[in-house]
Amino acid sequence: MSINTRIKKAVILAAGRGARLDRLNSPKPLVKVGGKPLILWIIKNLEAIGIEDIIITIGDRNREVKSILTGNEDIKANIVFIDVDVGSINTLARSVAALEQYIDEPFYLAASDLVFERNPFECFSGISSQVLVDKNDTRADQSGARSRVRVDVSGRIVQAGHDLNKGFMQTGVYVLSPEFLSWLNSEGSCIESMDNALVAYSKLHSIETIYLGDGEWYDVNTPAIHVRAELLARSLMNQTQFDSLDASSLHSLDISYTFSRTRIMQTNIIVEQGILNSLGQRQIISKSHRNSNHYILTDSNVDELYGEAALLGLSKAGYKVQKLVVVPGETSKNIHLYSQIADEIFSRGLDKYSIIISLGGGVLNNIAGFLASTLYRGIGLIHIPTTSMAQVDAAIDFKQAVNASFGKNLFGSYYPAQTIIIDPCALLSLPKRNLYDGFAESIKHALVQDSEFLAFLYANAKNIDNVDVLEEIIRRTLALKVPLLNGDIKDDYNEMLPQYGHSVGHAVEHLSGYELFHGEAVAVGMCVVAEIARLMGICSDDVVEKHYKICEQYYLPTRVPKAILPEDVVNTIRYDKHFLLERAHMALPVKLGACLEEKGVYGLPVDLEFVRQAVFINQSRK
Repeated sequence: MSINTRIKKAVILAAGRGARLDRLNSPKPLVKVGGKPLILWIIKNLEAIGIEDIIITIGDRNREVKSILTGNEDIKANIVFIDVDVGSINTLARSVAALEQYIDEPFYLAASDLVFERNPFECFSGISSQVLVDKNDTRADQSGARSRVRVDVSGRIVQAGHDLNKGFMQTGVYVLSPEFLSWLNSEGSCIESMDNALVAYSKLHSIETIYLGDGEWYDVNTPAIHVRAELLARSLMNQTQFDSLDASSLHSLDISYTFSRTRIMQTNIIVEQGILNSLGQRQIISKSHRNSNHYILTDSNVDELYGEAALLGLSKAGYKVQKLVVVPGETSKNIHLYSQIADEIFSRGLDKYSIIISLGGGVLNNIAGFLASTLYRGIGLIHIPTTSMAQVDAAIDFKQAVNASFGKNLFGSYYPAQTIIIDPCALLSLPKRNLYDGFAESIKHALVQDSEFLAFLYANAKNIDNVDVLEEIIRRTLALKVPLLNGDIKDDYNEMLPQYGHSVGHAVEHLSGYELFHGEAVAVGMCVVAEIARLMGICSDDVVEKHYKICEQYYLPTRVPKAILPEDVVNTIRYDKHFLLERAHMALPVKLGACLEEKGVYGLPVDLEFVRQAVFINQSRK
């Protein structure tokens, strides 16, 4: 295809907030795909066709966008930033109209969140107004784009919008003339969107429809599309790798010295009703740590219930304790907040005897654990979990982690809490959704380890307002979980059983934008894994139905949300640490209370087609 060398300027629209990707904690243009910001993909494509001057409209978090792009050695073009008040410009059309004072010649226009396998700007020719569309329906539907155009026999655009079921998908890439900008401004508030502008302008002037050639492309606006774009980036990078050396030509290393060290990780768990109210009378922190600064890490919700009481109690006991309060929810469990908290702790002061005390749910346990494991290469850690999820699962492990943009728990370490203090009474203050969410992990252990515990859970599903029942669920869950932690970490049973349902569950949780809680996503994941086991002929129909029934008894979701495609689940599972040799590896139920074992292996390989089919079957249940 011919490259238009007469166009010398380009505009990239990067002022939007990208609300559906907010949980990646980055301005949308800076969300990374293939290790580089989204906007850089468009910039490099423009540079490849000879564009030397690029205008970038910025608005939300503009300082971050400027700081990353200014002086970037990968950018050769001249960059001019235009600050746009996103609060005063309600539509893309208005944002484009604002360009009139800066543009007096034909120019390329593109959104900042597009990734193409082939350079889209090579598709254009001429300097008339043009819109690049994709007429490959299958590819367009996978792209994440939402706006289509319909044209008549003469090629004139007659309809455009997000509500069209048929037509060509817009790619978000255009050639526009200065006359288009003048017309757009003259129409003022009559033009409500870029779609309306294309239709209205096409009635008066020619807008040529240009067709995209070969190759995948993505409008990165949701976690699912982000994963698809990342997989494309991986394949593109793999294509450019040098052929690997012949292993037979490599010489073995002559080892000069070896050193090793054995480390014992040990955590003590206390389960006691009402202990949160008596922290001032208990030796929570050992005497050797008395003179150091300690930090309670909690969130604003938990702080209202227990924060001041815990602070006063520990202070009354003679410890120097300060409190750090973060925003509640999974969105706080990220490397950026970790860095902010670390800076705050260093500014207030700590030493090797300092202790971080998590007060709250699994998110706080994980953040505090990762902080404790990394500050000074390891300081003290105490968990006081206040949610069911934390009391039966999140706090009860050596695994400490925060999330990355591609999934959960991708930054992490293995590090022990000195003590975990569990007060079952704290669960009485939980909203019911949060309470049931945690018991998904108890259900998990019952399904794969103990059918009698499963029967207990069935019998007591309506009794969880009883603190004695809550304590019994906690104790029976820990009785199943703790031996897995005591055992050899290389033992496949100890590794895979706690992960039951999690490979699918983590994928669903991430793809939901964390609208699903962790336990809810695991409940869905366990139901899907049961479907996989049935498809593979491993378990009976009864085992599958019991999965759905017990989850429903505890008001947990059992279906993958309709908005999540089976293919997206498959793609996201590729980031799971147990994904090896193009296979997902997971524990599979053979009967209630037991998983299939083959020669000591519980993490059995599962073809991705089984995952795809199981998700489809799960979503199709009535």
